[in-house]
Order: sequence, then structure tokens, then C-alpha cells
Amino acid sequence: MYPVRFEPWMRGLIAPEVNKCQTYDEVGFERSASGLVIELRNGGGINLQFAAKSAPGDAYDQVEVVREGEPPAPVEPGPSIDGGSVRLDDFEARIAALVLNTGSTELVDVQRYSTRDPRGAVSYGLRISWHSGAQTYVNVLTAWPSGGRPGSDFDVPDSV
Repeated sequence: MYPVRFEPWMRGLIAPEVNKCQTYDEVGFERSASGLVIELRNGGGINLQFAAKSAPGDAYDQVEVVREGEPPAPVEPGPSIDGGSVRLDDFEARIAALVLNTGSTELVDVQRYSTRDPRGAVSYGLRISWHSGAQTYVNVLTAWPSGGRPGSDFDVPDSV
């Protein structure tokens, strides 16, 4: 899925789960091309940065050729992210489930960063693989508790 379609698609999945969900363009965030700034129902915030690896032979300035296949099996909806302190691994699990449960025939699988062994440099996020051979990375860039402010990139607390 090309980034131009991914950002609104992901926003549509996350927005019903949170107080506010704005694109980088809407909030004037210019350090990355694509992402969402989210206000959780508890007042905390999460900045999701999107990055993409195109399928072999694809170019984002060309018309996208959608490739489809068998969608992944549905999963449990994941932990609630409504109210109280929200653990980042619960948030990650919830958005992974939202993606997997779309039934999208473009989708191959979703890998959660927090469950990788060994864990990578980015603690929380998703790697989404598509039947086209492309991958989309959903990185938790920053997160902060209610009344707090974003910290340094990728210096993310375990809960907000």
C-alpha cells in the first residue's frame, strides 16, 4: 500500500479509539513526511511516524498497482486503550489487531516491535507487510502522559 493511501487508512482505524488523531500536515510536523499525532482518551499523546519500503520495481510517483492475496486470520481485539494509564505495548497490540482485523486482501502480516527477539532500536511500533512485497513501518516516535510534553525521538516511556 502506497504511503498516500496508508496514512488516511490508518487514521480511519485509530481515530474511533482516541480523542484526537491528526496528520503531520494538520499539526505542522515537518521532520517526517507522514504520520499521526494522537491524543488518547486519558489525555496522553503518541506520535506515530510512518515510513515505507516500496515493492521491487515500484515507484511512488507512478500509479499504484494493488496486489491482493489471502488476508491474515483475525485476532483478538487487543487490550483496551480507553482511560487510565496506557501501556505502550498494549497500544501497539491494539493497533496491530485493528490492522489485522480489517480483512484487507492487500495485507500479509503485522509484526510488533515489542515482541521481536532481540528488540530493535525502536521499542514500539509495527512492521506491516503487503502482498505487493512492500512494507510499511509504524514507529512510535514519541509518547507523553497527560499534561506532559513529547521527549526525544524514540525515547519512549513504557506507559502514558
